[in-house]
Amino acid sequence: MVSFRKFFSILIMMAVILFMFQFTQVIKEQISDYDVNPYAAEEKLPDFGGQDQERSDRPPEGEDQSRGPIVYIGEESFRTASIVRQWCSYTKRDLAVWARVREDSWETQRRPEYILVDSAAVDYGKETGLLKAYADQGIHLIFLNLPDVSAVESNEMLKELLGIHHVQAEQVETEGIHLFGDFLLGGAYIYRPEREEDKKRQDLALTMPWYVTLSGTKTYMVGMLDELLREEPAKNEYFPAVIWRNSYHDARVYAVNGEYMSGFTGLGILSGMVYETESYALYPVVNAQNLLLTDYPVFAEENAEAMERIYSRPPKAVQQDIVWPSLLSTVRRSGWKLTCFLSPQYEYLDEAEPSPENVRFYLQQFRESSAEAGLSLRRQAGISIREKLQKDAEFYASTGSAYRYTAACAALEDIPELRAGEEPYAADIKTVAFPASADRPLVFCEADGLTGQGIVGNMKSHTYSEDLRLRGIETALGYSNMQIDMHEVLWPESEQSHWEKLYEKVSSNMDTYWKPFAGFEKTTLSESGRRLRLFQNLRYMDRREEDRIFLDVEQMDEESWFLLRTHGEKIGNIQGAEYEELEKDAYLLHVTEEHVEIGLEQDRGVLTYTMPDAKSD
Repeated sequence: MVSFRKFFSILIMMAVILFMFQFTQVIKEQISDYDVNPYAAEEKLPDFGGQDQERSDRPPEGEDQSRGPIVYIGEESFRTASIVRQWCSYTKRDLAVWARVREDSWETQRRPEYILVDSAAVDYGKETGLLKAYADQGIHLIFLNLPDVSAVESNEMLKELLGIHHVQAEQVETEGIHLFGDFLLGGAYIYRPEREEDKKRQDLALTMPWYVTLSGTKTYMVGMLDELLREEPAKNEYFPAVIWRNSYHDARVYAVNGEYMSGFTGLGILSGMVYETESYALYPVVNAQNLLLTDYPVFAEENAEAMERIYSRPPKAVQQDIVWPSLLSTVRRSGWKLTCFLSPQYEYLDEAEPSPENVRFYLQQFRESSAEAGLSLRRQAGISIREKLQKDAEFYASTGSAYRYTAACAALEDIPELRAGEEPYAADIKTVAFPASADRPLVFCEADGLTGQGIVGNMKSHTYSEDLRLRGIETALGYSNMQIDMHEVLWPESEQSHWEKLYEKVSSNMDTYWKPFAGFEKTTLSESGRRLRLFQNLRYMDRREEDRIFLDVEQMDEESWFLLRTHGEKIGNIQGAEYEELEKDAYLLHVTEEHVEIGLEQDRGVLTYTMPDAKSD
């Protein structure tokens, strides 16, 4: 039996412990700035006037003319045109667009450094000689796609230019695709299902013309055939070539067998081709990896019947007690930063109204986990964006919160209405995430500093084409903007949308496929938006003198990031920047001064890179 004295002592101890915990929580809530968005800091926006204007092959007087322009041969309506235009804008290169092949001696214009060819704009029966003349002058050619296989097979001059020995078959079904290393960031990868569950990931085009390339070519991606894989040793030039390079006199001729240049993967392929042509590659990147939780939380008790049936809980408890703890654990383990897009409600035509009582709870959770709160503009059909904005204004006013929302998730067509409105809660929006489409810029900056950041994928899915696209975008921009769509959890259409199944896919993908790009920084959308403004506004010039690279950055505001890729050389010393090695021969530079000097030294045991001739590759 417990004596009265001991009972009293235990009671006092319990009271003290309860007081300490309660007092700590009270003090924590009083001194913590949960109502402050740490990513909404005031900043002076740079002048973006004219950043996305059409570039030409005649630069303005005083602009650096050491680098020749890029010429694109094709119609503006072609799918490759958007990718080429974006790549030139991101790498700060001049672009000239020709609808057809021209006969030009470059007497009154700068000679192009690269000519990019969409085969739909070329009459190869009549114009192959003109393309050959470009290569004879030392201009590098990139065939973004190829004509019909019969047009290639019957054109000896074209085959010589492309480095094709012969056409083995007009069409062959391959077992997979092999991407070789040292071309795109992330290393080599074999896109071939080895397990039953991997078969669902296979969505690459496996049927292609079988071009056998000359021994002097270098292949970067090939189709895989079991009959050749069994041969020892299997030579790369025997496999169906997908992406390769031919050395034609002083020019390099690249070819793409397929439609890989019609999507965002093409951004990285172009960067890889330039890297393979030069002794080094140096270009700006955004350096931002975003993870977006869209339509979370929702503050109205909608679809409650389905939530009770699946989880035995109302929507509020599902989001707060099931979703958030598991997601937070994974995010903390993997180092991602969340941007959570709040949604007062989805159905505006029913009687369920949003409750503001939980807003403070989530703002506290976001602040403690370094997450950011943004605005979601998703809504049911039948209500306009203007009506939603006005309705939501009432909700955010009722919360009593002073949180400044600087990020939003919206369709591109909704952005003008968002910016034209007078709703106080949306007045500070500076960056918008939107569903990406290859016919529109992946990232952009408006003249007044508003940035748009394309969502490049859903974290629950990682097919082979999505993996290749990720490698392309990371190579070109050091950028990733992935979504976890919570709308399908709260409005499930099948068991695959239940949180436990979705979470299993999300956590597995999050921990696996981004490891090769761990050197790029995890950011919230507003942090990424700031970096995008810096990236879009800067201008730079670089040159190499023996073992030193000199980088001059103009219009830089405090800092910028560059990707340096070398061939068997490493950074020995650097001034004006810090660096991190991403992988072999790839370095992320954090530039803090306008003038940067990089000293390179040869890796022991690695041969010095030289420009190969037609027979040495």
